[in-house]
Amino acid sequence: MPRGAFDEEHTPVRTGEADEGENSSGFIIAKAVAGAFIGTIPAAVLWIAMGRVGYISSLCGFFMIFGEMYMCSLLTKNEKDMNIETAVVICIIVTIAMVYLCERAVWSYDLYYAVPECPSVGYCFVHFEKLITGTDISDAFDSALFRSYIFAAIGAATSSFRALRFGRQ
Repeated sequence: MPRGAFDEEHTPVRTGEADEGENSSGFIIAKAVAGAFIGTIPAAVLWIAMGRVGYISSLCGFFMIFGEMYMCSLLTKNEKDMNIETAVVICIIVTIAMVYLCERAVWSYDLYYAVPECPSVGYCFVHFEKLITGTDISDAFDSALFRSYIFAAIGAATSSFRALRFGRQ
């Protein structure tokens, strides 16, 4: 993994004045968020593909958090002000958002094929809440979303433990 926010040796040292060319904290956070979102793309594609055929596994959560940590670290490797705590919080928030979006995408595909009022998958995705409100589908979606968060947490925990174990060797 490249030297970045998740390196053990990476401890930000703050001097009184900003060095020439040093980025602002907001820009550093934006780079970390962008890296985390970019890192989820392969796992999101896998998540949606597996969900379309009726499967979901912690493997998707593992790849999601691994990709986030890798890209976040890659994009912030030269930033002295990026710390691991901030990076972890960013990755957790991005994981929560992406799991929801992936699950919503899977269910939007199902709605497209099941509901005649849906002209496209995109329409079902955008109007998802309106389409499922007050139906049994809403409860089923909430249940599936909860299971997906559990699988993502299992995968993320596995990835985190592996990263910590290999980082200490």
